[in-house]
Amino acid sequence: LGFGFVRPNNTTPSTEREHLCVVASMGCGTSKDLVETIEPQQSPRLARSPSPSDPSLQPRQRMSQRRLNGTTSSSSSSIANGPGAAAAADRKGSMGPKRAKVLIIHTGGTFAMKPGPSGSLDTAPGYLEQMLASASELRQPEMPLFDVKEYSPLVDSSHMDHGHWARIAGDIEEHYLLYDGFVVITGTDTMAYSASALSFMLENLGKTVVFTGSMIPFCEAYNDSRRNLVVSLIFAAQSEFPEVCIFFHNQLMRANRTTKINAYAVNAFESPNHEPLAQLAVNIKTNLRLSLPQPRAPFRAHRDLATMSSISVLRIIPGSDGAGLQALVDHKKTRAIVLELFGTGNGPTHVPGLVKALQKARERDLVVVAVSQCRYGCVIFDAYEAGRGFASLGVLSALDMTLETVVTKLAYLLSKVDDAARVRELLTVSLRGEVSDAAVYQKRLFSKENTLTYFGSKL
Repeated sequence: LGFGFVRPNNTTPSTEREHLCVVASMGCGTSKDLVETIEPQQSPRLARSPSPSDPSLQPRQRMSQRRLNGTTSSSSSSIANGPGAAAAADRKGSMGPKRAKVLIIHTGGTFAMKPGPSGSLDTAPGYLEQMLASASELRQPEMPLFDVKEYSPLVDSSHMDHGHWARIAGDIEEHYLLYDGFVVITGTDTMAYSASALSFMLENLGKTVVFTGSMIPFCEAYNDSRRNLVVSLIFAAQSEFPEVCIFFHNQLMRANRTTKINAYAVNAFESPNHEPLAQLAVNIKTNLRLSLPQPRAPFRAHRDLATMSSISVLRIIPGSDGAGLQALVDHKKTRAIVLELFGTGNGPTHVPGLVKALQKARERDLVVVAVSQCRYGCVIFDAYEAGRGFASLGVLSALDMTLETVVTKLAYLLSKVDDAARVRELLTVSLRGEVSDAAVYQKRLFSKENTLTYFGSKL
């Protein structure tokens, strides 16, 4: 049960980052942990996944499309593009250049909601396809063909769990060879969790999967739905970034680096400790040096995450006495605990109750990991004496990973590895570009200038 590691080799700000992909064994009975080393690709953006237009894939396309009947829209082929256009193109054949094909997976969320009888926004089955059929910009020749797979019932993102993530992963796996890319429309409340989880579940991903949504529904005259979808389709149709991304407002971001920061603004998401993969202005500016290399193993979806109820999150506040942590440690289902600490990983390690709880967690061999309550920065226990105590009690630093990424990565690792020590070892290894090298932060923190620098700007 191997999976790919991507470990960025951070160099000077003026040079492009290279990536090293390592395939590791995951409890498959071999004594070797690292079984294969893959050299960095010279031009990862030039390596493209098999295209659905490949004649050798056509029989499988037609067979799979028959399986899609009733779940994927197939509107009249007289529409140049719109719901069902990709399927119609397969049935009719093409006389001109092949256009990219994208599958839109609509799970729910604000994007295609309408006011219900109470006046509150509610899901509206079938409404998305109606709006897309009337969107003239989607019929432009430079736009990809697309099909729509709408879930029934549609799901509010606040109701999302690992079962929904498994369904999305399975749908992508089933149609992987039929489309050049995928767009997943979901609600914004848990989008960062969902997209981070899929970044780990989709192993050896060689195509672009873009999560998007909106803060204002499509039914409003002024909305952010239309542009978010148009741009997401453009990115999904290309293979410049073979990974799971989030596009929102004007930025394409690595999914497992992204978090929601605002409930009342159209720029609701941010990638605090990692540059955007692409930004929109008058033109689209892409940072191809951040592109992950194409995988060299077959794609597959890992659907069996560890139960999320086995992972708990506790935010430390001034005056915490350790009672809450002790309750989590004593719970029989607990396998991992994420502590939200102050600053660079500081907290009240002088409190006997907290120390006792952490000692008990170590006795139970629980995975305890610390994230920072700050949006920017990294957990470095050595920075202050108030942080060293956590390291001595067996707490692991999450470095600069987001909370959403730590939680979903734990669920992924705990589902593949039974040994807690091995989970701790892999947690800080970059599997999908989700974590930076700690040495970079230590150099910044303890430099002669004693000045923190992010992306070339001093703070």
